[in-house]
Amino acid sequence: MISGFGGSSIDILLESYRQLEEEPIRKLEGRKSNINNRMGLFNDLKSKLSSFNSLVKEFGYSGTTSIFGVKAATSSDETIATVTASSTAVATSHTLLVTQLAKADKIVSNQSTLANSDLASTIGSGTHTFDVTVNGTTSQVSVTIDSADTNQGVMDKVVSAVNNSTGLGIRASVIKDT
Repeated sequence: MISGFGGSSIDILLESYRQLEEEPIRKLEGRKSNINNRMGLFNDLKSKLSSFNSLVKEFGYSGTTSIFGVKAATSSDETIATVTASSTAVATSHTLLVTQLAKADKIVSNQSTLANSDLASTIGSGTHTFDVTVNGTTSQVSVTIDSADTNQGVMDKVVSAVNNSTGLGIRASVIKDT
């Protein structure tokens, strides 16, 4: 036995030595925890960047695969009127107002199909100008018709001419009565 050292003094000395030896381990564990936290942040950032990249790719699609090319049509009462929209539909809204219930069927104009070209032959090819009056203001709109245009082509050209005219304050679209 070593004189001058009591049992408790050796315990204190051993505990101090153990704490001194464990100090580098505690520092490494602290660094490990800090690195794990950073890895978690980087993994979260990687996940968010991947989601962002997917969204950016969707902006690059065109046509019906584009998030901007998708068109929707809704009816407030499907029992009264149903609607559909194609990818070429004009972004607008329509209001259907019933002022009188239908009585007898009357034909207002000659019946024609979209695939025929009787409108182009009836109107004649060339540039045609027509007046559009909105709230008392009349503006002229011009459309060029080719003799080979189908009825659909003539209607599309009229719609484009109206929609591309500045300052009219209206939008045109073809509504198919089917």
